Amino acid sequence: MDCPYNYTLDVVYENDQQYRACVRQVFKMNFRTYDQYLDDITNDENDYDEENAKIAMDFLYEKTKQHPLFRQVFQKAAGFMFSLDETIGLAVLCSYDYLALFHPCVQTFLSNENRFHENCQEWKNLIHALS
Repeated sequence: MDCPYNYTLDVVYENDQQYRACVRQVFKMNFRTYDQYLDDITNDENDYDEENAKIAMDFLYEKTKQHPLFRQVFQKAAGFMFSLDETIGLAVLCSYDYLALFHPCVQTFLSNENRFHENCQEWKNLIHALS
């Protein structure tokens, strides 16, 4: 099965438009329509591929939910939404403020689980941002 989350992509963005493009790429969203009479943001929101986003998020959670470091950041991020639900935490980690820091953790973990630990720089960067 093809991995539904593009963890090989380097996620770099400096504005909302670039962030939205990164989300579309890492979640492998399908482009469907473009209405020339609507502005770019409205077109982007209308074209959001909820199905592929859910598939990618479910995949990420299933792959990481047993790892104590991921559980820690899921719980911390969920708390920002006054929640204990780790999947809410995952959604927060995929938001504009955290995706550029969370994605490298996923990259490291999915490429070699043994390289993802509390002393790796990707983890340190993310946990520092959440503190």
